[in-house]
Amino acid sequence: MPINSEGIIGLTNDNSQSKLNSNMSEKRVHKRSLLVSYLDARDTATNKDIGYVVDISKGGMMVISKKPLTMDMNMSLVISVPEEITETKTFNITAKSIRSFRDGDLDYYNTGFMFDELRSDDLRILDNIIAAFEL
Repeated sequence: MPINSEGIIGLTNDNSQSKLNSNMSEKRVHKRSLLVSYLDARDTATNKDIGYVVDISKGGMMVISKKPLTMDMNMSLVISVPEEITETKTFNITAKSIRSFRDGDLDYYNTGFMFDELRSDDLRILDNIIAAFEL
């Protein structure tokens, strides 16, 4: 698959997209949960919003954004969550961007992140997010 100078995988048709999704499903260890409500994601290094979490698992998440995100980059992220999920209203994680592609004909980009090591508190918060927001 062609990759442009911004590190974005160039997909040319829906068939390519379904092949990519099929390959990722085969590699996925944790069940992905689509979210009924998108959660804001912010890069702590720049303090800028990077997009919205649209699905999540114990292994990683998918973020949708207006601009492409840098590939193969470790990022410290803050996910905004309701107080019922965690008292701090945020979920702080470190994750690596592992794939990115344009969302069909829309002007959005999907970026897949793989979580770094998660503590037991992180897993509890993830379980709460999935229980509250899974589609």
